[in-house]
Formats: sequence, C-alpha cells, structure tokens
Amino acid sequence: KKCSWSYWSPMKFKVAPGSGFFLFHGNVQEINVWPDQMHNIYYLSNWTSSDNACLDAYTPQSKWLCLFPQNLYNYIEPPIFVMNSAIDLYQTANTLAAEPIIGFPGEESSQISYWSGYNSSAAPGWKTCSGGYAQIKLCSKSNIDHMNAYMDNIEEVLVKASTFRKRGNGAFIYGCYNHNAELSSLNYGVYKVKGVSMQVALSSWWNSRLEDASKHSYLESGRYSYPAAVTDANPTCNNWFDGISS
Repeated sequence: KKCSWSYWSPMKFKVAPGSGFFLFHGNVQEINVWPDQMHNIYYLSNWTSSDNACLDAYTPQSKWLCLFPQNLYNYIEPPIFVMNSAIDLYQTANTLAAEPIIGFPGEESSQISYWSGYNSSAAPGWKTCSGGYAQIKLCSKSNIDHMNAYMDNIEEVLVKASTFRKRGNGAFIYGCYNHNAELSSLNYGVYKVKGVSMQVALSSWWNSRLEDASKHSYLESGRYSYPAAVTDANPTCNNWFDGISS
C-alpha cells in the first residue's frame, strides 16, 4: 500500500537556544581565559563536523572559532530566537572573572579542580561578586563597571550580526544576573523586557510566520548602579534567584 503524504502538513522547524551565547571575550585583565579553554577543548576532543558553513568559512587553524555563538550565528539558516542574559552568571564567573590555569594541560596544580571551580571567579576582587554564591550587593564599583560594559558588548555583538535582522528571527536578552533562567518556570514567566515576558515573547515568535525580526526582538536597556541591587537593570528580576539585594 502506498503512503499518501497529502495528510501531512509541512513540519515547522525553528531553534530557540537558551543561555548559550558565550562571547569570545577576555577577562577583566584582558587575558583570553575562556577563548583559550575553548581552543584547548576543540583539539582535545578532536571536534569535527561535516556540512557546516561556519567551518567552511575558516582556515584549518581557525575552525575552532566556530565554537563561539557570535561566529556561528551568521550561518544559522532556520528561524532562530536567542534567549540569554546580558550579564549571564556563568559567563561572568568563567569569562570576566576567571584566571588562567597555569600548566594546563597536564601540568596544572592539583589544587585546581572541580571543587575550586577551575579558577572561575578567581580574578582579584570577584570572589563575592560572581559564581554560584554571588551577592550582587557585594560587587565593587569596578565589578559593576565591567559587568555593565559586558552587557553593552553582548548586545552590540548580537545587533551587528546580519542574522539578528533576518526576517523570521528574534531575541530576548534580559538583564537579570542569572544563568539558565529559561529552564525556570518562574523566571520564564516573570522576566519582562519592553513589558513582555519571556514566555509571551517566545510563544509569539514561535507562532509567527517570517515576520520582521524587529517585531520579535527584546533587548535589555537597563544597567546596574553602585551599590548594586538585583532589580537595578530590570525590575522583574528575581530577588530569590538572582542574588541577594540590599
């Protein structure tokens, strides 16, 4: 018996990555800690992929740069909706506030391990401001200045990409000091940018049909002051999930 495909409607295929837009960015001392780690991971894992337009665009020595979303983003063909914090808690600890692991790979100190956070939040003055037990009210003025600059940077990188303006795409970039907020049913429904919650923004984009990207783009305009409170950048940020405000 022959199958009749007339009963099937075309499949909708879109992508909505959450909390993964990690920048190629140095730490507060302008050392490329995170980029160097990604470079090492690329070669240690023998990372390979076929039929990949990003990889095809780079020389063999530079293909590892496709590990960074800001480079891969322009090669994404299906409609994409990026959800990310402009000041992601994990990025702050592992990019801005991280220190190099001296001797890696193979000759690093045994004191640097999973339990020490692999030198995340190890930059001078960042221990109480970043990481899993961060309290944003304890961030120094220097910390806040770096964090606000990072927020500017991630939004500039996103907006400059041609993919950001491509019809059918969108983004929800919030200013809350969190990581993986998209996986929290509370924050998913509470966080708002331009008066629209993440849940409503994603649903509206998902149900749209190749509309202008500006209709589905929500970028955080708020920034943190000093001394900082959880809701400085965005009044919908969550005091329980995003640190402890004063």
